[in-house]
Amino acid sequence: MDTNLKDKDEVGKEIDINLTASTWGTLLILFVLAVVSVSLYSPIRNMTIGYRPFTSDNFGDVLQQEIILILAIGALSVFLLTILTFAVPYSHQKKATMVQFFNKIYLEIKFLLWLMFFMVFIFGIGLIGSLELEKIIHEINWYFYTIGIPVTFIFYTLIYLSLINLKHIHYTGFVNEIIHNTLIGKLCVYVNKYVSNSVAQIIDVEITKKHKEKLLSLLLINFVVLILINLVGSGLGILLIIGYTVLLFNYGVELLEKVRALNAASRQLSTGNFDVTLPEDMGILSSFAKNLNNIKEGFKVAVEQEVKSQNMKTQLISNVSHDLKTPLTSIITYVDLLKKEDIDQETLREYIDILDRKSKRLQVLIDDLFEASKASTGDIELHLENLDVVALLRQTLGEMEEKINQSTLKIRVNLPDHKIICNLDGARTYRVFENILSNILKYSLQNTRVYIDAVEDEKNVSLIFKNISAYEMNFDPSEITERFMRADQSRNTEGSGLGLAISKSLVELQDGTIDIDIDGDLFKLTVTFPKI
Repeated sequence: MDTNLKDKDEVGKEIDINLTASTWGTLLILFVLAVVSVSLYSPIRNMTIGYRPFTSDNFGDVLQQEIILILAIGALSVFLLTILTFAVPYSHQKKATMVQFFNKIYLEIKFLLWLMFFMVFIFGIGLIGSLELEKIIHEINWYFYTIGIPVTFIFYTLIYLSLINLKHIHYTGFVNEIIHNTLIGKLCVYVNKYVSNSVAQIIDVEITKKHKEKLLSLLLINFVVLILINLVGSGLGILLIIGYTVLLFNYGVELLEKVRALNAASRQLSTGNFDVTLPEDMGILSSFAKNLNNIKEGFKVAVEQEVKSQNMKTQLISNVSHDLKTPLTSIITYVDLLKKEDIDQETLREYIDILDRKSKRLQVLIDDLFEASKASTGDIELHLENLDVVALLRQTLGEMEEKINQSTLKIRVNLPDHKIICNLDGARTYRVFENILSNILKYSLQNTRVYIDAVEDEKNVSLIFKNISAYEMNFDPSEITERFMRADQSRNTEGSGLGLAISKSLVELQDGTIDIDIDGDLFKLTVTFPKI
């Protein structure tokens, strides 16, 4: 039995909440409350003060008691309405279209609605006449209900919407409501934005006729403020003048503090201290702060790049000398041996074969060096065409099949069967794939797997190469694409160390990118090209 009663209570509460979540449900509740409030007047009057006909002796007393009773019933009804409004969760109430509309209109319009209600109410009383109104209240005829119920309903509706608006302000914030949902707030924000932009433009660039007009408009605004202060009268005007002066003083102090901070920061930068950082939210001086921060960052990057460039130049000269000197030394040595007259034919052929290999090795190094130089400067003529980049990669794998079979590596290829068309230079892109695969065959750990995948989206296609390195990769991923850099730091393997540097330049010339990731011994290289 208790369970059923509990269920009925929960259902009743749910119905009440659901009614407040719609406009018609809310209006129904307010209309019922208005009808009950107006209808209660007659029985309560009869039970309390009773019905007494108007006479010249009791007219004033009876009318006063009846008006007090109407006000008491109204106050009690408003109190109950307030409790109901705050008892129901705002999450349900805000779903009503009427509530949403009332919350969106400007605060000044809400005050205007209340003013219009009271003006119409007072005008209606005047139109009816005081004697007729007193008769309607005393006799409780059909005019009493015809006029009382609509007026009470509108009054309760305005009260309900105003209370809901207070809850809305509680959730959204008072400052946010004033700024975004009042005409005065909108005007203040606009004036503040206009003043800030005008001052920033005046400070940021040299003063021209246009900026003189901006300055004049600011002075005009200040003049209007002073006029308004003057119009409000001597008493309140003095207070406003004091407040306005304090406001200007505080603004001036803050501005001087920001200027002092800018001056101190610029002095630090002039001495070479790049650790100073300025807050960029400095009002009209923000552009100066941003410029100083950018200068600081620019100097730091320039110094770091210069140091890196000098180190790379030193390393480049050392690597070039080593890689060119090795085959050249062999050539000189074997030429000296050939000068001897007592050499048999078999030894002679052996020396000539060595000279041939070393000279070709030297030629490859020089050719790669020239190609790397041309690629890095963009001094290469590209013959771009629409081609299937997946088919080109398969072709490269096919032509290198013999070298792949001679290695102990297992190549796992996962490429799509459909065409992926890119605007590329076929020969240059083939060279890119050849360099990448040659590096994989040269520097991968024996008896490991190599994975080649293709990933595409609406705009790009990425070709991903993953292998396990045979050498410890204790370098930054960006360094491996520099000229003469090798994974084999001892430089015992064949190769110029220019392959990835050439590939990177060729890919970038075709609007692509090369990204390298290192995770322990896992080497991952991703070549990305834009699709047609």
